[in-house]
Amino acid sequence: MIAPARRAAFAALVDIAGNRVDLDQAVENARQGLTDARDVALLREIVTGTLRWQARLDWRLAPLSRVPLNRLDLEVLVALRMAAYQLEFLD
Repeated sequence: MIAPARRAAFAALVDIAGNRVDLDQAVENARQGLTDARDVALLREIVTGTLRWQARLDWRLAPLSRVPLNRLDLEVLVALRMAAYQLEFLD
């Protein structure tokens, strides 16, 4: 089962990466279903951290992929960045 905060973070990052909304609006839209303050905090941490470190995450992911990152489906790239951020920066 995927934690609600992680599912919401994924949705927000896809919206941002697809140039549909800006950071504040994406987080606001994604947090609508979250009732626990800890989930909202995790949502914000994952979204802002993934965006803040995106260049570094891409630099780390690129040698591991047989396909150039810019040719991956948007959802796959967002999932990889989110996972890499959480593995590298979160406890």
